[in-house]
Amino acid sequence: MDNAGESVAERFLAAFDATVAQLARVPELGRLRRFRDAELAGLRSMAVGRRFNAHLIFYRCSETSVSIERVMHGVRDLPQRLLEAPEGYR
Repeated sequence: MDNAGESVAERFLAAFDATVAQLARVPELGRLRRFRDAELAGLRSMAVGRRFNAHLIFYRCSETSVSIERVMHGVRDLPQRLLEAPEGYR
């Protein structure tokens, strides 16, 4: 989305905010992921709205909170990428 322009970025942020608000209300909406690595146990994912459904929010939830772990394009080597430190956090 680096080349998409400001209006697309604004629509993406609005869709992201709406999706996070949904997850705050009903955390179980997202799909429980099943990865082999134990570090990824309990991770859930949900698409960022309909227009940006290739972008996934990966999160964990408890009885009292929702913790967003990563937002990334779903066409990746997800287990490997989820175990790597996010860009800029090295």
